[in-house]
Amino acid sequence: MLPKQLELALKLTEEQHATAFERFANAFLVHDYPELGAIGGKKDKGVDARVVSTTSGERVLVVQSCVSPRVKARTKILETIAKFKGDIPATFVYCTSAAVGMDLDETKRELRQRFKTVLEICDAPWFVQRVVSSEDRIRLCEAYAAEVLHPLFDEVAPNKLYSEILSEAEDRIATRYLE
Repeated sequence: MLPKQLELALKLTEEQHATAFERFANAFLVHDYPELGAIGGKKDKGVDARVVSTTSGERVLVVQSCVSPRVKARTKILETIAKFKGDIPATFVYCTSAAVGMDLDETKRELRQRFKTVLEICDAPWFVQRVVSSEDRIRLCEAYAAEVLHPLFDEVAPNKLYSEILSEAEDRIATRYLE
């Protein structure tokens, strides 16, 4: 049930959910990168989280979270890489609520050849596949799905919806049946 809820929440994720998705993605990735530090904000130059080497002080991993459609993924990645101005990390993690699939395979090759950086894609199917990989991730997915889906459930208001469709007699019968 939870994987389906998360899948639906990710499909319905829009620009208004950008901050919530960023928080969700960063917290989700801490399982894989415990030293990950969130940055976020409007002037973050596309860097939502990072891992910095304790010895050299250089960024070794950068995370960018995005709720844009999959067709804009390549552009977003290349724009962010350009903002690094030569200070490109060894690993660039792109988190998206879209289902990217193999659309970015060529971009992965290009970044590996031109900049010696590995592009990792964490798209909607990637998140859904890992929902039950830990208790923390289960809680994160439940919270994110609730944040995106509850306003929709409140809008539907089943009691109001069905009360307008059923007559008073039908409503009584349906209520008795459900009880």
